[in-house]
Amino acid sequence: MGLFDKKVCSVCGNQIGLLGNRKLEDGNLCKDCASKLSPFFTGRRRSTVADIKEQLAYREENKRNLSSLMPTVTVNGGKNVYIDEAAKKFIVTSATNWRDANPDIIDFSMVYKATVTVEESREERMDKDAEGKEISFVPPQYDYEYKFQVELLVKHPFFDDITFDLNKETIDSPESDLYKAYEEKAKLLLRTITGTENIVHDPFEYYNTEEVLPEGYWKCECGTVNNTKFCTNCGKEKPSPNGVIKFCPNCGHELNGAKFCPNCGTKIG
Repeated sequence: MGLFDKKVCSVCGNQIGLLGNRKLEDGNLCKDCASKLSPFFTGRRRSTVADIKEQLAYREENKRNLSSLMPTVTVNGGKNVYIDEAAKKFIVTSATNWRDANPDIIDFSMVYKATVTVEESREERMDKDAEGKEISFVPPQYDYEYKFQVELLVKHPFFDDITFDLNKETIDSPESDLYKAYEEKAKLLLRTITGTENIVHDPFEYYNTEEVLPEGYWKCECGTVNNTKFCTNCGKEKPSPNGVIKFCPNCGHELNGAKFCPNCGTKIG
């Protein structure tokens, strides 16, 4: 095939326009399908077509679940963090209409490390001599800038790192009201999600060593994390505790205790 031969998206089947192809490990991806992936996902080139289809199915489910998210705490900044304290879930987004933007819903239990670091940078302020050339002040003078950077490491099937600048305004002094305001925002954010107070002048770290998977996912004996009835690596069936029927005998859809299959309507029991 030539460089400019027409390509077809391996996921949706639509033709891919010039310069619109996003290469996968074993296929091609159009920009429309790529735009539906998680904004925190970075492994596209190492992903197969099956991997992308699995993530897009998760993203559709995530969009449906957003309707039940009821934020009680909002941390505004470079990105906004909306936290549902009752459900112990949160989202990170810069979108105003976040339900349409489909930000990933993160369970508190997914966060195993949280860090807020105050980064200081400085730039020398220059004077000019009689000839208009830039010279240093004596003693040197500097302009400072401070950024509150949040890093959340998460146990998620499709990404493991959420990093963003908390402040969107320029902060020029640790003594300023703006600095103190973002210091309080950082404390509120981490206190709500991790239950731990922090001092953000130094890097603050929170660890959760208990492995908790997102709802609907399970870990097979071989170590593979799945959200299907059978393990995608070794083929073992998802365990059913106490002999309770977990999957529809007709279509295989997970029941979660339902008396009728939510997928095909088959009566259970």
